[in-house]
Amino acid sequence: MISLLFCWFRHQEFVARWKDSFSNPFPVLNSRSVRQGGILSAYFFAVYMDELSIKLTKCGVGCRVGSVVVNNVFYADDICLLASSIAALKIMLDICENYAVQHDLIFNLKKSVCQCFGDSSLSDARPLIRFCGKILQWSDTVRYLEFDINYNDRDYEEINRMRREIYARANLIASRFTSCSYEVKLYLFHTYFSTIYCSSLRVPVRRNILDKLRTAYIDAFRMIFGYSRRSSASLMLMENRIYDFYAIRRSACFSM
Repeated sequence: MISLLFCWFRHQEFVARWKDSFSNPFPVLNSRSVRQGGILSAYFFAVYMDELSIKLTKCGVGCRVGSVVVNNVFYADDICLLASSIAALKIMLDICENYAVQHDLIFNLKKSVCQCFGDSSLSDARPLIRFCGKILQWSDTVRYLEFDINYNDRDYEEINRMRREIYARANLIASRFTSCSYEVKLYLFHTYFSTIYCSSLRVPVRRNILDKLRTAYIDAFRMIFGYSRRSSASLMLMENRIYDFYAIRRSACFSM
């Protein structure tokens, strides 16, 4: 099985497909990283890194939920360490560093940063932390999977960025696909607007912050389908069987 996988990764070719059209084949070589977009990549990563997760959990330091140690989160090809003190963080980083040496791993230090959550007075207490021979940088905001994680646990900047992105997408689709059929426009709207990426994670203090995002969502629908700004949002969405923004958010929160 290992020989088969080795041959597969060394000699694989890809093609891009669009409906019934195919591009010329091109080789995809695997450097010292997890292959992006591979169906088995996440599974291989989980198998290879499972022992590290067990070691981190068994060390007993870091954050807890009740009596359960929750000091590491692994997803796809990323690792997040959760510690309530600098000393605990250094212990876990040492475990990761030793595991990397034993298993021939290389962590991407350019993307590895530290982030402090808590009172604003803690923002100045940022000691030097070394990992694999490099000093890790401290960051107030970390971008992960197109989502900005801010140290103060409020998402104003991320919501405003999403609002601008919604209007930009709506303008682009409305200008380029103005002569398309209703079905095509509906498909495009579902594709680019019906998820409101990461809406279940946003935690604003005031409801009116989310209302601005809802307004952008409704305005996008009006622009694409040619409704006037005075048209009733509820009636417009109901007639076209489109979920309201808060219905999408509730569904996202429930599924999470």
